[in-house]
Amino acid sequence: RKSIEPVSNFVFFFEDYIAASDGKSSLKMKVPGMEGSSESFGVQHKKLLEILRASEDEELSLLFDKENMWVNIKGEGFQGSLPGIPGDAFLVDFSEPENKITVPLEVISEAMERVSYAAPSGSSSFGTDGIKVFLGNGVLFTLATDGFRLAYYERNIAVEEEPVSFVLPKKVAKAIPRIFEGEFVSIAKKGAEVFFGTQDMALISATYEDTFPKDMENLKAKVGDSFLSVTKEELLSALRKVKVFDDKGTGARFLLSPRDPLKIRFEEEQGRIEVELRGEYVGDSLEIVVDEKGLLEIVNNVSSPQVKLEFFGERNPIMIKESGENFLYINLITPLTV
Repeated sequence: RKSIEPVSNFVFFFEDYIAASDGKSSLKMKVPGMEGSSESFGVQHKKLLEILRASEDEELSLLFDKENMWVNIKGEGFQGSLPGIPGDAFLVDFSEPENKITVPLEVISEAMERVSYAAPSGSSSFGTDGIKVFLGNGVLFTLATDGFRLAYYERNIAVEEEPVSFVLPKKVAKAIPRIFEGEFVSIAKKGAEVFFGTQDMALISATYEDTFPKDMENLKAKVGDSFLSVTKEELLSALRKVKVFDDKGTGARFLLSPRDPLKIRFEEEQGRIEVELRGEYVGDSLEIVVDEKGLLEIVNNVSSPQVKLEFFGERNPIMIKESGENFLYINLITPLTV
C-alpha cells in the first residue's frame, strides 16, 4: 500500500526487502517479519494486494516457479498462482551515496507540504509540476509556482555538508511524508536523480531541470504599499461564502478603504454576495479582484491565527507573509484582470 504505482504492475521481492518502480521513481523497503530466499522475483502488484486484503492477518508464503514463470501463493486453506518474472528484471541501483545530508523527516516533510499547493498538477505552459528543494549554508528552503501563485518556505537548519539543490516531482514530494517513518531521513544527489533513505527504506527519484526564479533575496525584502490584517478564520469564512456563488472562477472583489467598512463582493449573473470583513486596513483605497479558491489554499496553509495581506497596487501580486523564530513563509497570488 505504501509503494508507488509500479511499471508493468510488478512489485519485486528480494531476500530482506521489496521494491517497485514507476520508471521515474523507485522505492525499496524492509518488511518486518518477512523471511525470504536468495531467489528474487516479481509478482503482479494489484492482484497480490487484493489477496493480502482478503487474507487479513494470515501468514502467506510466495514461491517462485522460475521454469514456468509463476509465483505460487499459499495461505491458510487456499493456494493460488500469479504470473511472475525473475528479480534480475529490476535494474534499479539502491546503493546509498556517500555525500548525503541527514535532516529531521518532520522538517523536510513540512517544508514540501507548505509549498506543494502552488505546484501545478501536471506540466503547464508555466513549467513542470516540480518543487525546488535547497539544503545548505544553514538553510532549508522549498519553492513552487504555477505561474499565478508562488510559495516559498525557508527554515534555519543545522547543515554543515556541501549544499544540495534539486527539483522534485510534486507526486514524489507529497508521497514522502506518507512513505517514510522514523525521526531522520538522508538526502543526496545521485547524478540526475535524488536519493532519500532511512534504515529500512530508500527512494530514488528523477529530478527536473531548475527553471525557478533565482533572486529570493529581492522577494524577501519586498514591503507592500498597503496592508490588510485580519484573523485567519474571518478571512476563510468570507472566502468560503463567496466561493459558493462563484461557479465560473470570476473572482472575489476586495473593497478596501481606511475610512469605509472593509468588504469582499461578488456580483455576476449567477448570483451576488457582499461580506463585511472585520479587520484593519492601512493604505490608499483599493479595489482588487482575486481568485478566492486560490487564496483559500494559501490562507489554509498559514499557521498563524492572524493573516496579513500586502498589496502593491491593483495589478501586481498580493503577498501573504508569515515568519517565526526560525522560519519564513511567503506566498504570492496574481490578481485577476476584470
